[in-house]
Amino acid sequence: MITKAKMLNYLIIVGVLMSVMPLVTASHLDGEIDATNSISRLKLPEGEPHTGKLAHLIEPNAGVFATFAYNTNDTDHKTSDLLTLQSNSKNNTSDRVFLDQSVGAASTDISNGDITLILYGNGQFTMKNTSDGKCLLYPADTSYISINVDGVIYSQAGGGDGNNIDSYITTSLTQISPTLAYIVYTLPESVEITQKFELSGKAVKFTTETVNLDGTSHAVEVRYLFDTQLDLNDGSPLYAPGIGTKTYETDIPNPQFSMWKGYDIYPNPNFESKGALSTQPDRMVFAWWPNATYYAWDYTPDPNQRFYTPGYLTYPESDSCVLLYWDIGTLHAGGTGSAVTYYGVGAPGGTDISAVEDALDRYQQRVNRFYDDYANAFAEANAILYKKYGESYSDNVTDYFGYRADIDDVCVSQELKNILDERLPIAPEEANLRYLFLKEMFGSVNQEMTETEIKNSFYSYYMGTTAGQENFLLGDHGINALKQEFNNNFTTAKLIFLNDLEALNPPQSDITNVTKGLDEATNSVDEFKPLYEDFHQGAVLYSEGNVAQGVIYGVSYNPIFLTCLGIMVIPAITAKTVAIGTGLILFAGTAYVACNTYLNSNVAPVVGHTAIGGSANAFSYINTNPDLPSILKEAQNPSTIAVVDTEIKTQTWRNVEKVQDIDDALNTAKDVLDLEIVDIHTPAILSPDPNDPEKMLGYQTGTITIRNKGGNPIKPYLKIKIDGPSESTATIIDEVTELGEHEIKTLKISYGVNLAELDEKGICGVYTLTVDSSVRVAVPIAAVIVQVPTMGVPYEISETFKIPLYYPSGSKSSTFLAYDQSNGVLDNSMQYVSSNVFAEDYIEEGEIDQHSYDTMADTDRVTFILPYPGSDLDLHLYDSSGRHMGVNYDTGEIETEISNATYSGSNVNPEWITIENSGGETYTTEVVAMQTIGTESYSIVAIESPEFPALLGISPSNLTISGSQGDASECTLAISEYGGFNDLNGISITASDLTDGMGGVIPSSSLTFDMPSTEVPAGSAMIANFTIDIPTDAAEGRTYSGAVTAEDASGAIDNASVNVVISASQTPTTIAITDVTAQSSRTATVPIIINGMTNFGAATVTLSYDPAVVQITSITAGDLGTP
Repeated sequence: MITKAKMLNYLIIVGVLMSVMPLVTASHLDGEIDATNSISRLKLPEGEPHTGKLAHLIEPNAGVFATFAYNTNDTDHKTSDLLTLQSNSKNNTSDRVFLDQSVGAASTDISNGDITLILYGNGQFTMKNTSDGKCLLYPADTSYISINVDGVIYSQAGGGDGNNIDSYITTSLTQISPTLAYIVYTLPESVEITQKFELSGKAVKFTTETVNLDGTSHAVEVRYLFDTQLDLNDGSPLYAPGIGTKTYETDIPNPQFSMWKGYDIYPNPNFESKGALSTQPDRMVFAWWPNATYYAWDYTPDPNQRFYTPGYLTYPESDSCVLLYWDIGTLHAGGTGSAVTYYGVGAPGGTDISAVEDALDRYQQRVNRFYDDYANAFAEANAILYKKYGESYSDNVTDYFGYRADIDDVCVSQELKNILDERLPIAPEEANLRYLFLKEMFGSVNQEMTETEIKNSFYSYYMGTTAGQENFLLGDHGINALKQEFNNNFTTAKLIFLNDLEALNPPQSDITNVTKGLDEATNSVDEFKPLYEDFHQGAVLYSEGNVAQGVIYGVSYNPIFLTCLGIMVIPAITAKTVAIGTGLILFAGTAYVACNTYLNSNVAPVVGHTAIGGSANAFSYINTNPDLPSILKEAQNPSTIAVVDTEIKTQTWRNVEKVQDIDDALNTAKDVLDLEIVDIHTPAILSPDPNDPEKMLGYQTGTITIRNKGGNPIKPYLKIKIDGPSESTATIIDEVTELGEHEIKTLKISYGVNLAELDEKGICGVYTLTVDSSVRVAVPIAAVIVQVPTMGVPYEISETFKIPLYYPSGSKSSTFLAYDQSNGVLDNSMQYVSSNVFAEDYIEEGEIDQHSYDTMADTDRVTFILPYPGSDLDLHLYDSSGRHMGVNYDTGEIETEISNATYSGSNVNPEWITIENSGGETYTTEVVAMQTIGTESYSIVAIESPEFPALLGISPSNLTISGSQGDASECTLAISEYGGFNDLNGISITASDLTDGMGGVIPSSSLTFDMPSTEVPAGSAMIANFTIDIPTDAAEGRTYSGAVTAEDASGAIDNASVNVVISASQTPTTIAITDVTAQSSRTATVPIIINGMTNFGAATVTLSYDPAVVQITSITAGDLGTP
């Protein structure tokens, strides 16, 4: 029976305690007694007030003491629990008997260095991390099993739709080794259920074995409920591949993944759990525990029910669980079946591939950082020198590569040629690419810009992400494309590798070696960090030193192969003793980058040619392409097991014919690329969702209309995203698995934004929702597992994995607005604000579109906004007199002819222009397509507003603080005036009491504020310090919530919610029991009162007494606080 005391405080649990001096017969108790096992059980008659879970006796040693396991109902931590003791005097040999009592956990613990499993006597369980005690499941007997036999349910759930399985225990909980325990139930249908618990590496293996002992066939199903709690968070966010991280109830029929995770917080978790699905379940549900536990079997999740609420760690706001269902099938006479699953902090025993997975992830992350560092270092070095020397630096650099590309009309000094020609081997075609790239990059800046602006521009060029960029560092793409290709290939091959590694199940020593080798590879990436530092230091020294005779400190100019990236870098003149003349400015960062087979072959390697030695069965993950370089060290031991992932296009091994399968699949995809996005409808989001307790999120529904233009059915795949000024989310509600020939379908979408993060709180946020469409094709990827014995002939096993590829077919965007109307003052002002998308159209490169707009007479400010999904569009504005605001393409400068106007500039998206005192005017907006890829969609939004009163905002609007009893926790709040017209004056900040919902209070006097001023000018903000003195009697593990209010003299007001999470200490709870005396009589009833109980669910009471004097006949568990 579930005993999560926070929910089930009204339950009364009845049990039996019997001594070993003679066993109590049935005549002593109302019910049936099975005394054949070490646990005696009582089946209560109908109508008895009980929950179905029976307290039980663990037999005393030599009649000296008895131990009674029961469940505590102490929900308020104050009310005493009550055990009523009934005893008979023994031969009338004593007037009274003293009983000494103690209370402890009613459980059996099995543990290793990673996991501790806590088992209760009826087979319920909880888990924690061994090293630090962090919870993996709620720390009570709230996780359990349910069995369905022919539609009859047996369970330990809290609801009334199942039979109590505890009544059918035939073999009590038995620990048969330090890592293995089991319990057996025999159900009325003669179906035997054995539940096994086994520590397996960093996980617990949960096995349910079923045997039909009957001559009649029975249909059997199994369900587990895992009451997830990660560390202090009872509402752990839950993740599954292809499903994502969920905080609302989610039904997952037929799960197609093999693992799931729980997090202590999300995003950026500090602690996570891992579940592994050994026997694939038929259904999985992420659920809110208080609802799910009341259903012994079938549970229908509510997609609007949160099980994790940010800022809350406990029930009712946060309380998650996982349900797993298995259909064992029909068991004929003597038939058996089983379900196996794992849960813990890592992989099950045997091969701990999670360590390899983590090592591969570290390698991938380090390589990604390498790409970014590479671009940033060279961009910064170039920016330092260009800012110092301008064109005398950039022309020398650019013209040198022009000279090497045989371009006429470039001037390069002979001294520079003498230094670089022999040291920089480069073909003319490569030099031409470098010349064009540098010419464009340096042409994008001028010396009047700040060094940071120059660096940012250069960085964007190195990455290849500059809007309208024509020439790239790597020919037709930049470093970002290289980075993306690496990640795509690495991720795909990593999955294949891990699957193969798990199937091979090597010993842990080999996994340790592989992990060590991968970490060495990861660390070796950092060997190139001095290269960046030297480039940067050289640039700094040269810019600050004697230009005529600067000494450059750097690395050797010998070629350096960055093989993890598939590129070769040859630094320019960075030798430590090279003296540079006046005209020879440092070439730091103008590295020659050549693509090798990694870029040109479209291969899918994991980590190149790897071999980690050290044992007789060392592992190596290699690539059969001999031209592919490696960053990992080669093994010394010739005996290896190699998992060979072959290239997608340029396979060099014997099964080349498999390439044709891929080509055929891609050609098939091309034949059906007739998917068209016809229309997207996205209404505005006007206010926070009333169901959002924090009033932060606003939601809306819209539609996407798609069409199959072709004559064959297609399988569409739609990806939806939102770009805008705050965090956002979007989901396609309607599912479409196939689109028939010429079929049109309209799909409902849901989208939401975080209104509390809007920069212009209360006014407006402009968002662009983009839908990308593609066609899904399953592509086979071939692989070979090669066994190389120490002696003998190698043999191989061929395998093929199908990887889903998506062939893009189109993209379309729509713009919508979002308002935060949660502020009371703003509610009154918003009725005067007018906003609309007054122009939507398509445009191609070189075209110019104009649209006229008339402002209302009482408008004080109008803002025109141009969002667009990509390419490069410029916004211009003309007033009725022809005055212009925007870029003057003749001078390249921003032209400001309209008074009281402000322009965002042409390098942002969206672009905007704001005009003050703009009522009763006719304006003409102009959109210029500087560069597009085909036809580009755009929208123009106009927002008109009158003069606002002073508007006050508190940021953040939802604040969560953690601290311990007696702490003084500090944080800051921003108080802003966001109307932009009037100042805030006479500001005061107050706070409400903070409550935990269970009677606990942190008084408002414990919250203090320190403001630097009581005034905030229009459109600006100030920072206020906020201190919470946490009382020493605040309940640990609870969240106290309240509100902070800021108000000025004019009545401008805003509120922010405050949540204070009280961290739990590690000090064990002290439990006291009032002494009990059993009086001499034939039958006496004596209360045992337990004080100071903490809400930990189950407990064990140990009674010490003299069995020669007293015979204990029964104990009834109750709660003094129960009505």
